[in-house]
Amino acid sequence: MRHLPAICFVLILSAPAGFSKPSTDAWCIRQNHQIYGPQNVYLTDKWMMTENLREGTTYIKELGQKETKIFNRKKMVFYTGTTDSVMKRMAFVSNLTDRSLTNLKKGDGHKWKLRKKGILFNLPVEIYSLDYAGKRWQYCITRALGIDKKIYRDYLDWSNLPDLGGMPLKLTASGTSAKNKPISLLETTAVKKASVDSSRLVIPQGARRVNEIFQVSSGRTEQLMESFSEILGD
Repeated sequence: MRHLPAICFVLILSAPAGFSKPSTDAWCIRQNHQIYGPQNVYLTDKWMMTENLREGTTYIKELGQKETKIFNRKKMVFYTGTTDSVMKRMAFVSNLTDRSLTNLKKGDGHKWKLRKKGILFNLPVEIYSLDYAGKRWQYCITRALGIDKKIYRDYLDWSNLPDLGGMPLKLTASGTSAKNKPISLLETTAVKKASVDSSRLVIPQGARRVNEIFQVSSGRTEQLMESFSEILGD
């Protein structure tokens, strides 16, 4: 037992920066995304984590850190890279999979019109609309989470979602005719506070590093994207 203080000291030194607490309170936003499928997005004032329930991948970005990490506990693999390199690959997946989300140009934020305000999941929300590219878009955001937008900027980028200054909760698109049923591109099913154990934010011990982000995904996605990896370059 006399060595216990020394062991504790080593454990403290090895704990990742920002994750020294056993658990952290975070906002948990449960969503279905047209491209990425079901996912949970966790937000605090220091980091963002998404857990993709279909692919089994975890994505983590800390505020102020250049490096982003992605891992898959089932496959025991991980990928790390700068935000720019990761976003380049994520955006490529989005473009390849479905063009409808990429029709929304990032510089067109000023064209969205605020239609109404309301309450969703006990949070104040704003609902915007835009007629663009032959479609009528409707977009619901909340500014009430108290989270710096820098935390979830990557989320906006890889999801190809408009940046209107709040956290996206819903996005639909339909034809301009009233007869057209809206298609859900992003649907939030729950927003609540959750306690996140610090172990979920750490690359699993023994995981193997891979060279491409696609290799972290499920086997099916990896096979699909492997043939396109040369297009991305370094």
